[in-house]
Amino acid sequence: MHNDGRWPGHPRFLPEESFSSWFSRTAAANGLRPADLFCIVQPDGLHAPPNLNRYADIPLLDVLVEHTGHDRDFLAQSTFRCWAGTVFGEQVNAPCATKLESLSLVYLSLK
Repeated sequence: MHNDGRWPGHPRFLPEESFSSWFSRTAAANGLRPADLFCIVQPDGLHAPPNLNRYADIPLLDVLVEHTGHDRDFLAQSTFRCWAGTVFGEQVNAPCATKLESLSLVYLSLK
């Protein structure tokens, strides 16, 4: 561990990376599986959340802030929280607009 409480592996986010992807890379950077890291950061919670992008709660984010040095608001914005209360195409300047447009293009290309 670092003197400031950070884990040895605390990777930076990749451009447009989702929370769950970063969480998996953080686990791997510390020699863990994502499920093992989840049990460490939320020992009293569920052992297998259905979807970290949707269900990463504030206490879990706070533990990750403490051990990775990332900003809590930044972590929260990497989850699906930034889409809460929006309807597709309504808020073009919303933080997730670029992600949303990308997902729409992928969906349309699969049809």
